[in-house]
Amino acid sequence: MICISTFSFSQDFSTLKKKDLFDVSGSVGANLSFSKYNGRNAMQSPWSYTVSSALNLKVAGFNIPFSFAYVNGDKSYTHPFVRMGISPRYKNIKLHLGYRSMSLAPSVFSGKTFLGAGTELQFGKFNLSGFYGNIEGDRVYDENGYTSKFDRKAYGIKIGVKGSKFFFDITAFKAKDDEEKEKFNVLPIAEGNAIQPTDVNQSTATYKHFEQNSYAVNNSTSFRRYLHRKNLAKYGEKYGDYKTKSSGDMAVSTKVTVSTQKRRVYPADNIAVGANIGFTLFKKISVRSLLSVTGYTQNTKGRAIENLDKGILKRFLEMRVNSRTGYLSNTTVSTQFSNFGMSINHRMISTDYKTLGIANMATNYTSTSFNANSSMFSGKLSLNGFYSIFKNNFNKKQLYTSKRDAYGLSMNAMITDNFTVSGNYNGLHAYQVDGTKQVDEKTKLDMSTHSVNISPTYDISNDKYGHSISVNFDYSTTINNNEQSTYVEDTKNMLLSTSYNLNFRKSNLNTGISYGYNKNYFSGGTDGGHSVGVFASKSFFEKKNLSVNVSLNYGATAYEQEIMENGVLKPIVDNRNSFTASGGMRYSLKQRHNFSLRYTWSSTGYSGVSASQNSFRASVSYSYTLPTLSSLVGKKDKKQIKK
Repeated sequence: MICISTFSFSQDFSTLKKKDLFDVSGSVGANLSFSKYNGRNAMQSPWSYTVSSALNLKVAGFNIPFSFAYVNGDKSYTHPFVRMGISPRYKNIKLHLGYRSMSLAPSVFSGKTFLGAGTELQFGKFNLSGFYGNIEGDRVYDENGYTSKFDRKAYGIKIGVKGSKFFFDITAFKAKDDEEKEKFNVLPIAEGNAIQPTDVNQSTATYKHFEQNSYAVNNSTSFRRYLHRKNLAKYGEKYGDYKTKSSGDMAVSTKVTVSTQKRRVYPADNIAVGANIGFTLFKKISVRSLLSVTGYTQNTKGRAIENLDKGILKRFLEMRVNSRTGYLSNTTVSTQFSNFGMSINHRMISTDYKTLGIANMATNYTSTSFNANSSMFSGKLSLNGFYSIFKNNFNKKQLYTSKRDAYGLSMNAMITDNFTVSGNYNGLHAYQVDGTKQVDEKTKLDMSTHSVNISPTYDISNDKYGHSISVNFDYSTTINNNEQSTYVEDTKNMLLSTSYNLNFRKSNLNTGISYGYNKNYFSGGTDGGHSVGVFASKSFFEKKNLSVNVSLNYGATAYEQEIMENGVLKPIVDNRNSFTASGGMRYSLKQRHNFSLRYTWSSTGYSGVSASQNSFRASVSYSYTLPTLSSLVGKKDKKQIKK
């Protein structure tokens, strides 16, 4: 069962009317699906269903939506999941209560959900935002799944001012794990090679222990989780003589040892401060600049720094020998005229830049990019181009430094009112240079990629018909510039596709046909194939409340490669043929009842295999939109007036 409740308010009290003080609306729905597979993917449970409902309360102009869903499917998703939050607004004041998310600054706090309270205030040119609560901490795995190891308290604030030609704001963020609320400290680790199946022809192995329980695994992670759920892996204990069975008559005994070790997740402390400024010069030049600094202690239980002088950072951060500071800067200068524009951006972020207010952020690099755009011939021809350079190893402590030069050009041309052509070219040069160690010429990375795309389209439309013909051509190649290295192999890829659509406007019938061809060249072989498809969709009745669609697709692919086996080149050939039929229906009755039906059947045949792989999936769903309470009351009042 899954139960989710969220609130989202946005209303100005000054605009309220009496009829808007309270109202109720919502919907209910159900979905039933069936899946059947045979062959290589016969693993999914055939039946599943979902019952859902949504309710919206409108109180004094506030919209309070609730949602509920009950899903009968995978047992691993049977636990309830409840998150509730509310964000009421009154004029220029907005509150956040419960599970909410805010974006204070893109380099300090953004994209994180907190459980607590926050606010956003706007007073003329000045604005103030802030929050306080719990955010998700570093997670580890136990028998209940992935859980935050520590309670992580956090708060943030942003103060800013904004005018017609400038803005400035400063943001501060603080997060710290509660050392006293550590939830667990150990995780089982499996040792040895017993996780892998002993029979190379079998993709999974079955392990049986003395409780006569079995579990099929194909990787060590699954095995570790299984042992932990069965309470077999306790600290300091070891188990052996697990029986490994494979298909056929082969059965062997393999020694399996299980032990535990401490997971390297420690209580952390973090502070981040950022300043964002933007202004316009001479009405044409725009400047945007962002500067942020962070302080991060990976383990507050670590060894303290001896004879630490008093400073500003020490007041806000628990300083340890593992503490680090970092900084980030991002500046963009741009200009735009009537038919031409360009911009240049420079970004650098140090190795030790770390903020717990952002889930993931790449560090240890500098980059510079240049972009330009132009429009000519009264907008019938537009051009865009870019060039960028990237270099990591900001701290100059890596063995090697990686660099990337990227460049590209795109265009869109309107030849006539019916005929347009678009295209683009992109290139990339990635390579390594010396770091703390000299690059080995035999192993260093030095590669280039190039890709070209051309897409012409021709349209003819009138009151009765609509014709559309489109062609798409893609070509890409990867080149290894280091002939002494086999780190990257040369490849070529080509794709050609075309389609024709015909729309019968008066009968609401849309049909089409498509064809595709692709060919890939790689070291010692090729693969590719052809595909063709047709489709049709039609709407019925004056209100078009009934629609039906169907599509058929056929594809044939071939894979050929020569590999060296015992000093002899051995050819490998794999041919496949696939056919897919899909379709659906949607029907709406009185704008409240909605029915839908979808199905997909596919069959794939393999060379050298007599039986094909088939699959069938179908689903039927229904939803009903509840009438609003105000509409029901309005109808009742009208009846009383008539009487």
